[in-house]
Amino acid sequence: MGAAHTFSDLLHVHPTIRPKHDRADQAMDIGWKAPRVVILGAIVDLISVTLIVLILVLTLIIQVS
Repeated sequence: MGAAHTFSDLLHVHPTIRPKHDRADQAMDIGWKAPRVVILGAIVDLISVTLIVLILVLTLIIQVS
């Protein structure tokens, strides 16, 4: 989970690292990159949550049986 969150944090920080262009170019970049970054972050969070749930379910099954 820690690795997944640091990965999504890197994705959220990334657009600010690139050099700034003129306003129109910057707006285009933000409009193009921001949704992809948000989607990638959401996918990473979903994967981490599903992995945690799977581990919890598996441990419960092992304990019950």
